[in-house]
Amino acid sequence: MYSREDMWDDLSSCEDGDKAHLQTYKETKALVDCIGKAEVIRLLYLNHTHWINWNDMHERGDISAKPRYVKDRRL
Repeated sequence: MYSREDMWDDLSSCEDGDKAHLQTYKETKALVDCIGKAEVIRLLYLNHTHWINWNDMHERGDISAKPRYVKDRRL
């Protein structure tokens, strides 16, 4: 699996937009095949609500997440 920096370098250096789109699709499909749709959705939710160190996932296979903000939803 690509590190985030390597993927960014590959996609940003691509001059053909269609090729970059296809490469992104392939990487996303590989991620879904590897960890499953439910896990991808969980990670997207965590990314929205927490600070994520994505390099941990690449290096250790797990992520560390710290809450982005805490809201008291009690009335």
